[in-house]
Amino acid sequence: MTAFANRSSRQRHAARGGSPMPIIASVCVAILVAGGAWWWFRMRRPDPAADAMKYLQASKTQDYATMYEYSVVNKAQFPTEAAYEAQHRAAIGMVPPALLKQVTDSLTFSLGKATVNGDEATVPVAFSVTVLGQSIHKSVPMRMHYSGSVWQVESGQQPGLGMPRSPALNQATPGR
Repeated sequence: MTAFANRSSRQRHAARGGSPMPIIASVCVAILVAGGAWWWFRMRRPDPAADAMKYLQASKTQDYATMYEYSVVNKAQFPTEAAYEAQHRAAIGMVPPALLKQVTDSLTFSLGKATVNGDEATVPVAFSVTVLGQSIHKSVPMRMHYSGSVWQVESGQQPGLGMPRSPALNQATPGR
């Protein structure tokens, strides 16, 4: 009777699907695939230096739509792209056209390797420009924030060609 009971028990166990190992293995594989997919999409971000260059080129060519996309924008101050563009066009309009052309024609950028820390990055930017016959060469760190789809230049960066003025420069400039 014991042999019959053991055989019956094995038959019932086999009918239920046997060992739980395939189920456990399937769950482990599903967790690994989901974790790998999350890591892939989370860590696969654009290069901050490439997005910094897009912003700088847009600034040089006065492409306000691209500047808006690649800027951390105060939505209370600039709720729309049109408001952002109007403010920047007004500021650029105060620069004599011949001087603006000279600056934009001579302005060049080179970017170093970005340093990334989570959703924050710093991109070293070296630029050269000739204004009224004088060449200016300067290196500055460009701070950026990852928005979920692109790296955006934080507000308060170096002035020029439509870039927001830094708060320190605003305080140091008389009449501001």
